[in-house]
Amino acid sequence: MLNALLPLLRVCSVFYTIASRILYRRIPDLGPVRLIKCLRVLLRKDSLVQHVRDLNIDIAPISRPLRGLNDLLRRVLLRLPRLRRLTVECRHAHPHHDPFLMATLCAASHAFSLRHLSVTLFPDEQLASFLASQPHIEELVLRGPPAPPHADFLLPCSALPRLRSLRSVHTGPILLQHIISGRPVQDFFLVISVAALEPFLNAIARSAMPAERLTLMVLEKMSPNDVVRQVSERMTSLVMLNMVFLQPQGSVDTLLDMREPLKKFTALRELALMTANLKMDEEAQEKTAKAWHGSCPTLKSIMLPHGKAWFLIEGNTWTKASLG
Repeated sequence: MLNALLPLLRVCSVFYTIASRILYRRIPDLGPVRLIKCLRVLLRKDSLVQHVRDLNIDIAPISRPLRGLNDLLRRVLLRLPRLRRLTVECRHAHPHHDPFLMATLCAASHAFSLRHLSVTLFPDEQLASFLASQPHIEELVLRGPPAPPHADFLLPCSALPRLRSLRSVHTGPILLQHIISGRPVQDFFLVISVAALEPFLNAIARSAMPAERLTLMVLEKMSPNDVVRQVSERMTSLVMLNMVFLQPQGSVDTLLDMREPLKKFTALRELALMTANLKMDEEAQEKTAKAWHGSCPTLKSIMLPHGKAWFLIEGNTWTKASLG
């Protein structure tokens, strides 16, 4: 899309107006050099900044902080009143990026109103301040580091009143508890280890609303049955449960053991279990789908390993569709 639109900018003024409106609506990850060029263009041309809704900033390839870049970024952000989605990538190996970058974001935070924020930054006072300045955020993505939040990370109770979706990659349960507590979060995506499962589930329980959608990516060896059991003990109102196991334990027969914990779900409609090394023939898949539905009658779709999807037609009759 990007390469196709660029030539249109040079055709005529009419094409320029149409193409620039589309081209600058979402600014993707351009790399440091092209990002700087793009920011300079936005700083010069008032006609373009009104189009920007989505901005991706990736300074991970830069090994040391550049004050000039942060100043340029601040000046551009102040000119983006229609910005709704912001993604910020920062290299953890060089944590000195964070103070400069977060100071930049905080200085410009009054100029826009985000609905989606994705950040790779250390949880400190400045990040808390920035989150508190964006009351319309509905979707939040946090990526590392797994260290607990700094003692100064104090998020006011009034912050993030509309937060409904939270994705966590390599962040700790203590930080998530700070963010989830008292807020109406119902959609979760978590990358977890075995030891962190219970603390993460306890953190989710602090939400002001019952969890409805949960996706878990389990990094270490763990039985799917154990995961479902722990989830069912805390989140009976789930509508969707997705589980991805990178190193699963158990066999096809053990999947039938999930019937007992599945009985506790009262509204579960979608259940997905993804793993690379668990083989199931069609007979075993259908048997598993029927067994799970027998324990959880609200189920309408089931995803089994290798992209095998089963959909309920009527009664306890299931049909298969291969998505892989």
